[in-house]
Amino acid sequence: MEDNVFHHTPIRCLEFWFEDGDTMMTAGHVGFRIHKYVLSGGSSVLADMGRSDEDQLAGCPTVRLEESVHDVKHLLRMLYNGVGEGEVEPVRQVPECADFASNVRMAHKYKLHIRKETYCLLRHRFPSAFTEWETRGGLSAGDAIEAISLFRAIGDDDFTTPHMVVALYLACGLPYRALLQGNRRADGVLERLHHEDIERCVLLRESLVERSAWMAAKLYEGEASANCVGTDGQCDAGVASVRTNILRGSLNHWLHADPLGEFMQSTIDEMEVGSARGIRERQLRKELWEELPSMLARVEDEMKTARGDRSDEHGD
Repeated sequence: MEDNVFHHTPIRCLEFWFEDGDTMMTAGHVGFRIHKYVLSGGSSVLADMGRSDEDQLAGCPTVRLEESVHDVKHLLRMLYNGVGEGEVEPVRQVPECADFASNVRMAHKYKLHIRKETYCLLRHRFPSAFTEWETRGGLSAGDAIEAISLFRAIGDDDFTTPHMVVALYLACGLPYRALLQGNRRADGVLERLHHEDIERCVLLRESLVERSAWMAAKLYEGEASANCVGTDGQCDAGVASVRTNILRGSLNHWLHADPLGEFMQSTIDEMEVGSARGIRERQLRKELWEELPSMLARVEDEMKTARGDRSDEHGD
């Protein structure tokens, strides 16, 4: 039944339906009438797939892809427009991380000649410097899960590289349940991390929660600054109260897995706008940024030790 439906006339994709097209491409029930020379010029894999005349739609040789319509549109945008421009929906001018991820996924599978360019663009979505991190935009923990899987697929999963360090850090921001269940991509497919990557995130998350508490305690050392907006004694009392609650663990919102985020800064702005404490807060985050690779290295050592211990147990 499904096979018969699949071979009926597909729904036209107006973005990629050229009346002078000589090749059909389908994704599910959607059809794309395109040009054979575009396929041949962009990918030897797609060129081979479009050579058979046995399967035809609208009088054209047909290439049937198993990917989602979302991913196939990205594939065709790359083939017709290249990467860097024109690879997003016409109504949306700014590409999101999901756009770059889709490009990598399709470029890698079909060995597009421009696939290395897509790899670079995805890497650059993950900041390599602290100043870039501060001005980042449009990155989420879900994006990180998809990116980690893609970095693995293309063999670019060295955990000492900046893009992998940042992607793992972002993934740590997910609740444990979401980390285990995975994240739905823009095309609706559920993306799950490899079990070893989940273990890395859990261990790194524990270290980040501890670090967030330490950073908060260091931030609220000393008295309030002269910039504090409050009556005499009120600012010092407020700072002392926050510090006491942090040390006692009474404020759970200080214990989180995103110490590089903006939470601490927002608490300072409420009392001490433009203060030295604000400068110190940024310095604490910068120090953590610089230590992330070594924190991840310790996680790797812990995992290796645990695997060794389990091997010894099996050997006994």
